[in-house]
Amino acid sequence: VVSSNLSRAAETADIIHSGSCPEASRHCDPDLGEMCFGSLQGKSRAEAEASIAVASRHWKDGSNLAASLPEGESAAEVMIRALRALRAAGSMGGCVVVVAHGQLIRLSAVALT
Repeated sequence: VVSSNLSRAAETADIIHSGSCPEASRHCDPDLGEMCFGSLQGKSRAEAEASIAVASRHWKDGSNLAASLPEGESAAEVMIRALRALRAAGSMGGCVVVVAHGQLIRLSAVALT
């Protein structure tokens, strides 16, 4: 069972590990962490909406995955570290459960298609 080191994902992974897979090993990988929202971190959705919309428009149409949030990560950066973490998890062998965060999961799905 592999998760982000952030509390929500780690707690969920701990529940899965202890309840369903107690014999499995348990690992945390910071590469599975949520996207860094930079200077938008902690702001309300309304306060961050305009900045998010600019980058998000580029990401959705695929025109610029390197567009980043102010002082934060780009979609490309998240995809690179997410795929690195998924490859590491896959190399553990057998059945692996990965617990991560919404934006990282969405961008991983795009990168894998």
